[in-house]
Amino acid sequence: MQRNPFIVTVAGVLLAVLLTTLSAKNKSAGALEQPSGWEYRIALLGDLAGLKDPDNEDYGKTLTNNLNELGRERWEFVHEEKGAINFWLFRRPAKNP
Repeated sequence: MQRNPFIVTVAGVLLAVLLTTLSAKNKSAGALEQPSGWEYRIALLGDLAGLKDPDNEDYGKTLTNNLNELGRERWEFVHEEKGAINFWLFRRPAKNP
């Protein structure tokens, strides 16, 4: 029995779409369960850049070093707030969820 190549191709594409859709639904369902497993950290921009240190002349380097340190500690940037108090919000998976 000979199969029509068009039908085999269409069946393969439909199967791929179905599997992709199911995989995406499983990932989004898992994402909804995870937020309770986060810990958060607020970092004032002045502190990150070393603005309070009168001897610090290279604010950009200080900020870069401090951000790299947060990255090594697995902190992920989430949000920047500009207003009366400027800060950045970071998060990482909780150690003891």
